[in-house]
Order: sequence, then structure tokens, then C-alpha cells
Amino acid sequence: MELLKKDDIVTVINKYDMLYECQGKVLAINSEKEVIVYFGVEFDDFGIYFDDEEKRLSAFDPEFLRKEDDFSPETKACQLFGDDFPRLFTNTVPFSTENDCQVEDCPKKAIMRGMVNIAGNVCNVDFCEEHKKKYHGTGVESFPWKENE
Repeated sequence: MELLKKDDIVTVINKYDMLYECQGKVLAINSEKEVIVYFGVEFDDFGIYFDDEEKRLSAFDPEFLRKEDDFSPETKACQLFGDDFPRLFTNTVPFSTENDCQVEDCPKKAIMRGMVNIAGNVCNVDFCEEHKKKYHGTGVESFPWKENE
């Protein structure tokens, strides 16, 4: 098992834990070798609301955590928009800086895969620098999608 360290992204893999499949960030490893994980969003799927920042911390045995390269699209969407969206549409094409920006009439290449809330539905979108600043993390009624060629 890979050793965990501060700022690693982890998923709870203990099926008997109420935070099963939730993702958080490692804050520290305590003297008992427990991993202290911060969960930055409320977990309303479980009927749990952590209004108090300290209650968003939990300690785990490392064997019940899986290290991730990044947060899942679902976790990212909740971090940006809360959990009040009916659907999340993810991009099926892997991200690459060779991808085009997905905004209509934009000739630039993508620098990141961001998210935009379009009329209540969250979508992954590949953005150039200019459109990242304009759209990533925002809500719009309609979005100027580039047509597929």
C-alpha cells in the first residue's frame, strides 16, 4: 500500500463507514498513525450536514483509504455548485492540451477541463485560458458550444 501524506486526495473504502466512497484531503497523520482527512463538502446523501469546519475532519486507519490522482467529477461539482443539480454530464474524451476549447468560434487549445452549470445541469467543458476565466465554476442559462466537426 502506498504511504499517504499531507494534501493527498483519498476516498473512504470501508463499506461499513458512513463516509464510504466520500472523498477528502489528508491534513495530517497523527501519533497513532491514523490519517486525518478533511471533507470540504457536506454529505447530504447521508443526511449529515457538517456546518462546523471541525466536524468535517475524520480519522481513519490507512487501510480504509484509497489514494486518488484527483477528485472525482461528482466531488468537484459539489465543491463548485453544492449538491443542488439534477445531472452531471462528464466529457467522454480524455483531457489533453491538444483538445480544442469547446466554446463556439474559439480557435485556441484547452488548458483545463472545467465545469459550468448550464440551466441547472453541470457539464465538463474543455476551456482555453480566456474561457476558463469567463465560465469555469459559473452558472449560465445557455452555453455557446462549439459544434463537433
